[in-house]
Amino acid sequence: MIGDRKSKAALAVCLLVILILAGSNVLLFNRNLELHNQMDSIPGTYFFLQDPELSNSSGLETWRCGFRHLDPLNTSDRNIARITSGTAHLCYNETSGLGWSTASLSQGDLPNNWGDRAKNYSLLLGGCNQKTGNPTSGVTFYRYWLPGEGEFLLKSRIRIVRREFLANATNDVPKNNVGIVLYCSYTQTLSNCTSESDYFNSSKNVSSAIYIDIFFASSIWNDTTSELEPTRYEPYLAHGDPWEEDYVIGLTIEDPVELEGVWRNVTADLGRILNLTFDYLPDTINLITVRGAQIFVESIGCLIEAEIDYVRMAINN
Repeated sequence: MIGDRKSKAALAVCLLVILILAGSNVLLFNRNLELHNQMDSIPGTYFFLQDPELSNSSGLETWRCGFRHLDPLNTSDRNIARITSGTAHLCYNETSGLGWSTASLSQGDLPNNWGDRAKNYSLLLGGCNQKTGNPTSGVTFYRYWLPGEGEFLLKSRIRIVRREFLANATNDVPKNNVGIVLYCSYTQTLSNCTSESDYFNSSKNVSSAIYIDIFFASSIWNDTTSELEPTRYEPYLAHGDPWEEDYVIGLTIEDPVELEGVWRNVTADLGRILNLTFDYLPDTINLITVRGAQIFVESIGCLIEAEIDYVRMAINN
């Protein structure tokens, strides 16, 4: 009899565990279904940049022009971030070799309380196309409902003006990049609850944002040839020290710019990039919201100068 009671008790415990797990899975399924259904209420299927032609003629400060100096003493007049006659001109002269520094143009909300949120800078546009898009604080993409490959494209025309070696890097090698970064907040599902990242939290100990770095051109110092030579990065995810707690995903476009002094048309497949982003992120992150974008040149131990004619989004339905 005692053995029968123990068997029945064990069976009851097993059934209880199964019911708990089943209930948890039902709650998680319902939450994911709810997130899926909410997609119809999320403003915009795609995101677009305001003033993609870089005319800066709207009367507003459509583009933030700025720098990120790792060396606070770097006030070189060779550092440039401006728009002139419909062309963006970016240059950074990194002479310390201490780490990455940047010259950039950005719009939308930036993470970690970067910039002055009180100013009337332009937001990204959200909608079905550039003409009918409306200003929005973010455009959300769901892991299981993304643009297909070749459906959502970023097109630009750029020219590498010059690259110059300046200094040995302290913990790296001299190198530089030209590209665009998409700044995103995210929603994470853990057990039966969801939480949205604290996008404006400036603490290094808090994961608040996802950066999607898309490189149009890159070069790295070759000790053998004593030249800055074109290179490309395989897709990667960086998370945690020394990248703080935010997620950084980087990749190079299919046909990056290599030669200096030549205007080149470049294309980034945003549908493929968004799908790849979710492949690299934890499975618990099912929603990302693109909230800002930044065109940039960045360097460590060298000078990088580039011009950008336009940055357009294109839809191929």
